[in-house]
Amino acid sequence: MLRIANIIEEGKFGGPQERIANVAAAIKDEVETVVLLPKDNSETFRNKLDRLNIKYKVFNLSRITKEFWPACRYILFSIPEIIQVALYLRKKNFDVVHVSGGAWQYKGVIAGRLAGIKVIWHLNDTYLSKPLKLVFSFVSKFTDAYIYSSIRTLDYYSPIIKDQKLSFLVHPPVDTDYYSPDLCVSSLEDSNSWEGKFVIGTTANVNPTKGIDVFIRAAEKLNKEFDNIKFIVVG
Repeated sequence: MLRIANIIEEGKFGGPQERIANVAAAIKDEVETVVLLPKDNSETFRNKLDRLNIKYKVFNLSRITKEFWPACRYILFSIPEIIQVALYLRKKNFDVVHVSGGAWQYKGVIAGRLAGIKVIWHLNDTYLSKPLKLVFSFVSKFTDAYIYSSIRTLDYYSPIIKDQKLSFLVHPPVDTDYYSPDLCVSSLEDSNSWEGKFVIGTTANVNPTKGIDVFIRAAEKLNKEFDNIKFIVVG
């Protein structure tokens, strides 16, 4: 059975975490996935992995941030963290390292290369600051293949990759049983009441990191000033 180490440096539950868990569950009869994730902010993610009976290993992985002390921790401990992950990967004899979460999460790429394992980097965003773009361009040479979650992602990253490698365009999967339109709960009024209105909407995985509370507060204020706006949250 193929053994995959799926590495993500961000513990907060969002789109990449949802994808990791659901795909691992869908293929577990043929592929064994072990998720390597940080301890911080990952309780929701770990709970989902437990429910789906997906194996995982927790590490003290620091993350990039503008906060002073967490940033210091990132600078001081990133190299020891990479070595720790690399030693684990080598010990467990994985066939593939699948690095999830985006271009700034490069520790898994370096760890996989140090462990002598094939690395696939899963890219899903469309913007990097200039320093991170330089880091990505350098680290990209350690990758064996790429997965792009959208055409825009592919168009953004292809020009800055050092050596063009095998790549795949794989859109995020949707569980059509869970997200069937027939199962939707909606507070929408009669659609005729939307005629001629200015509609503002947001689509997101509904969790605190998306800031939907800000969207709702803004809607409340605008509704006091205007009578021709409709707001909708799809998630």
